[in-house]
Amino acid sequence: MCRAKNTSNDDSINRAVYDNVDLQTEIAGLREAIEQLNINLTIERQKNALQRQQIDQLNVSLTAERLSTVAQLIDLMIQKTDNEEVSRFLM
Repeated sequence: MCRAKNTSNDDSINRAVYDNVDLQTEIAGLREAIEQLNINLTIERQKNALQRQQIDQLNVSLTAERLSTVAQLIDLMIQKTDNEEVSRFLM
């Protein structure tokens, strides 16, 4: 009877050891997955930062083009005003 009890205890200990090893393996796998997710997150952040930088550069370019267009319109308005004044003077 004592031998059967020892065998039962040994079986319980063996199951616990195997369960512990399984848990450690699962934990290691989860750590690797988390590490890979962190790497992917870092890459996505870098991509987003680059996209934001490109958008900012595009906004600067568009703003410069708009300012140039406004300056051209003002020049045309001044020329028109000058031409109207010359025309009135010549009449």
